Amino acid sequence: MTDNTINNTMNNTMNNTIDHNIDHNIDYDITYIGSDNEKVTEDICAELYEEFANTSDDEDADNYEAIYNNNEDKLIALIISYNSNYKMSELIRIAEYYNISLNSEIEAKKKKKKEELVNNIVDFEEDGFNEDIVNRRKLLWFYIDEIKMDEYLKKHVVINI
Repeated sequence: MTDNTINNTMNNTMNNTIDHNIDHNIDYDITYIGSDNEKVTEDICAELYEEFANTSDDEDADNYEAIYNNNEDKLIALIISYNSNYKMSELIRIAEYYNISLNSEIEAKKKKKKEELVNNIVDFEEDGFNEDIVNRRKLLWFYIDEIKMDEYLKKHVVINI
């Protein structure tokens, strides 16, 4: 360590002041503290890197599979929720809000059955591209429910959703 570095370190340590008129070299030490307040040394960092570098593709595949299964579970939960908590007329209003066709894709002249409509709504809502319109619809539906529960407004505003 040079004399200049020692002097700068001592000055910074003793006063913790900065003289804006003079440029100072700054010496610092970074000490990482682990979860058990143990200092993280270069050896520990090297071990962690080695562990990371040796992680197999199988483990990554397992993680991906877990995420995929979680997303699949979410889709199934949404389908069950729409099937059991919404009437066909409510699903039609949601589909119309999203501009989802009400005609069957299998038979063009027939209307969609509830199951097909629910699947289309869930597919639409899970598409990240549609996130803004989905959030807006849910927010507006929430506001409508709040208006219906308000003692004053429910007498003066008629909304059927």
